[in-house]
Amino acid sequence: MVNKLLRRASIGSLVLLFLTVVTGLILGDPVDESSWAVTMPEKEPAVVQEQEPEQSDPARPEDAQTVTEYEPWLADIVDVLGECDTELIEKVADSCVVINKDFFAKGVKIKLEPLYVERILNCEFSNLMSVEAEPSAPFIVRLQNRKIYTSELEDRDAFDEYLEQEAAEEKQAKATETDRRDRESERSGRTTGYIDTLQVVFDKLFPGEDPVICREIRSNGGRTKIEFTMRKTTEYEVLEDEHFFYIRCVDPRELYDFIVVLDAGHGGTDPGALADCDKVMEKDLNLDIVLRLKKLLDADERIRTYYTRTADRKLTLMQRVRLANDLSADAFISVHCNSAKSSQVGGTEVLYSQYYEGEKLSSKDLANICLEKVNELYPLMNRGIVPRGDDVLILAEAKCPAALLETAYISNPSNRKSITTPESRQAVAEGLYEAILEVHRR
Repeated sequence: MVNKLLRRASIGSLVLLFLTVVTGLILGDPVDESSWAVTMPEKEPAVVQEQEPEQSDPARPEDAQTVTEYEPWLADIVDVLGECDTELIEKVADSCVVINKDFFAKGVKIKLEPLYVERILNCEFSNLMSVEAEPSAPFIVRLQNRKIYTSELEDRDAFDEYLEQEAAEEKQAKATETDRRDRESERSGRTTGYIDTLQVVFDKLFPGEDPVICREIRSNGGRTKIEFTMRKTTEYEVLEDEHFFYIRCVDPRELYDFIVVLDAGHGGTDPGALADCDKVMEKDLNLDIVLRLKKLLDADERIRTYYTRTADRKLTLMQRVRLANDLSADAFISVHCNSAKSSQVGGTEVLYSQYYEGEKLSSKDLANICLEKVNELYPLMNRGIVPRGDDVLILAEAKCPAALLETAYISNPSNRKSITTPESRQAVAEGLYEAILEVHRR
């Protein structure tokens, strides 16, 4: 009986315990989970290692500049020149003569004197070249179309040989003048001109694009002078940095809107026409008219004028017309006086090239304007304009509007008396000035 009661009591206790647990879950009472929860081992805290500051490489200081990567053409130039102003190089690389200052004492200055008709550039330096100088870069290099030329330049002898050949060609042209005039009626167009033929010879003697053909160096009176013979006529601009002079060659058409070339015919040992027992020489009258015109044009900033000569000196016909062609002149005017076997022939006439038509202005147009304006202020008999071909070389070879003014006939006593007065020559100069202004307005 007792055992039976104990069994009932145990069962009752279990039922009571079960009800207590269920009631706690329903009512949300906390339950001690320690007896059945799985205990997880605690994680050890992660160890954070402090990184030591990066040590700077003593061979590479923090302020060292990154090496500049140049374009290939610029890298080639920098490789030759070394320490130079690359911004200046980029500005002058189309065409430039570079002269190393380190060959001179410090503080050297440069002065330029271009002789346009001869294609010569004279450079005068304030110091003599230093014997003790040991520069790392060459003395003279040239740049053209971003290419660098470092070869040693030839002396003037090579170019003088070419000039001799040019003079011989011109002499031959004059010798066959009558034959060439007779051939005018036999052809509808013109053959290759003398200047084109000579250009072929020139290109064979001086191939490539180097802007300088040859040079001569002289020292005198504590100064150094370098004469450069250039490939063509240009204007010049001097730039410089610590080590170099950069003589930039500039196409005049980039600087000037309107360009005129004036030519005083003959000169030097070539007197032109003579009269009055050789007391009157055409070359002097031509030059005087051009110098009077120069005073008017030099005061006019609208017009850039180049002159074949402003002194009594001889030039070849090729030099005269080549200047106009190099500059792509808007007008090329050659001033002359005429002469005839008969003393009765007189008046003013203008010759023009029958080959050059032009888009805006033909040689014929230029001739008409010159004759009209001169005749208004210097009213000799108007003999009109005259077309000419190969027999007048400076007209035939011109690649721009070209006219040759025959002011008066010095073989005619009346004409000669007139043109030998300063007042008449001034009138001719003013007439030509008005003609140039008229061309400029067009």
